[in-house]
Amino acid sequence: MTTNTFSLQAQKQFNIKFDWQTTPFDGNSAKEKRQLALASGDYPDLFMLIPWIDQFSQIDLLTYGKAGCADPLERPDRSICPNVKAALNNYPNFKAMAYAPDGKIYGLPQLIECYHCSYMYKEWMNTSWMKKLNISTPKTTEDFKNMLIAFKTKDPNGNGKADEVALTGGIMEVGARISCPT
Repeated sequence: MTTNTFSLQAQKQFNIKFDWQTTPFDGNSAKEKRQLALASGDYPDLFMLIPWIDQFSQIDLLTYGKAGCADPLERPDRSICPNVKAALNNYPNFKAMAYAPDGKIYGLPQLIECYHCSYMYKEWMNTSWMKKLNISTPKTTEDFKNMLIAFKTKDPNGNGKADEVALTGGIMEVGARISCPT
């Protein structure tokens, strides 16, 4: 995180230095660490939460805002970034999620227009194995099952052994809590 392009560019452009503090990758530990930081008063200038690991609810944001732990993003002495303002104007759902019940913005929700990014967990099929075994794209779950059985039992990689792994999977979760000096 200290050497990625975003961090380096932001540090240079805004003359800031990030002091990255990460949380554990599971949601309960991440939320517990966030809650402890807030309860102790030792919280960063900015929380960057990954929605599938941890997130603030609108009620959380309103509670922390009223307690003085979170400043509203829009204040008379500070204007909202033009791109955020445009998103609020152009995406009604984003606007509805951004505003807390008291009419203030304490945090920004995730806005994704990237289909690939929103639905990153997908299945990939080895089309060279499909061609070798003369299998067309499955149209039903039964077709899919039969394709996997063929992958496992008919040696599509041609090494003389039925040792192929027909289906694999994985989970990658990333979470971070960031802090930067004021």
